[in-house]
Amino acid sequence: MLGRGMTAFVDTDERILVNDTIGTVVDYLRSINDSTIGAVTFRQRWLAKDETMPRKYENEKKVIEWMPTQRYHNASAITGNGWVVKTILQPLKVFYMWIHYPQIMMKPYWGYSVKPEEGFSRHYRNDNAWSRQRLPEFGNFSMTEYPRKYNQQLVDAVTKRLKYVYEYEAEETNRVSRVENGYQDTIAPKIVV
Repeated sequence: MLGRGMTAFVDTDERILVNDTIGTVVDYLRSINDSTIGAVTFRQRWLAKDETMPRKYENEKKVIEWMPTQRYHNASAITGNGWVVKTILQPLKVFYMWIHYPQIMMKPYWGYSVKPEEGFSRHYRNDNAWSRQRLPEFGNFSMTEYPRKYNQQLVDAVTKRLKYVYEYEAEETNRVSRVENGYQDTIAPKIVV
């Protein structure tokens, strides 16, 4: 199934995972040999977030401490059929995509629902009235860990990006401040009014 222009409909608080024996999500998609499959859907496993994340960046240590994959481990059972899914698809094979899954496929293509033992989506959900009422319907919660094989790579990518963003922001703030106070240096462009 893996082809050019694949699109994943996944939120930033979700992670699609496949069984360790399969490899990566890309390996899984490559293993699908049916060319009529235009989309694959992954059922969800919700992880309850029962705290409010800090609103302000403090430091790298705090970022790692508050990353949902590092902090939250209490997971619902995998949802049953008919619940919200996450989708990876080939856009040219889908006629109409709803928020979570393809509504209408182009002929002769169809969507494949991934078996829970093959893969699922980890969705980090805020604890609210809806989740307290609905999540228990899926069965008992259990303590889980984010897979070790991805964990350090994810932590490194997040901290690298935040370091880039906040160091750039600090540098830009300093540059603007110097220009506003009448100082000119090689970093700041000359402003002519």
